[in-house]
Parts: sequence; C-alpha cells; structure tokens
Amino acid sequence: MIQDDLSPIEIELQRIANRIDKACDLSYQVCNECGEKGKGFSNLMEGTFTCLRCHMKKEAERLDTDPEWIRKERVWKLRKAISDRKLNMG
Repeated sequence: MIQDDLSPIEIELQRIANRIDKACDLSYQVCNECGEKGKGFSNLMEGTFTCLRCHMKKEAERLDTDPEWIRKERVWKLRKAISDRKLNMG
C-alpha cells in the first residue's frame, strides 16, 4: 500500500504497532479481554494480560476521539479529495 493512501491515524497506528511489537516479550498468554492466546502486555498491579490486538483497538479508539487527530484526519481527507479531483479533471 502506498504511504500517501494512508490517513494520518492509520500511519500513527502502524507506528505504534511497530513500536509495541518490538517492546513485547515472546511469551504468549490468554488475553483477559478477548480470551485468545497471543503476544501482549501484562499488568502486574492488576494481574491482567492484554493481547496486542486488543491493545491496538484501544489505541485506535483513543486516536479516533482525540480532537487533534480528528483535525489531522479532516485536513488529510480534504487535501486528498482536492488532489483526486484534479487528477480526474485533467
């Protein structure tokens, strides 16, 4: 996929996923949220485990509700619409 086709939130989620994947250890446990076994994070204070997929869902929700990221997404969509229109016209 071309980098220009990704929205700012999608690019940020990829960056977060790469960073988190490198930070996780190689142990696989059962997620307390979805019940599937996978790589993730243990919360020692609460005694819970969250898999990468559930953690990324939380990150996506956080970015989707953050006013700064909403603004970046809207600007990106407007610029993309303008450039697509220019390509279609000429």
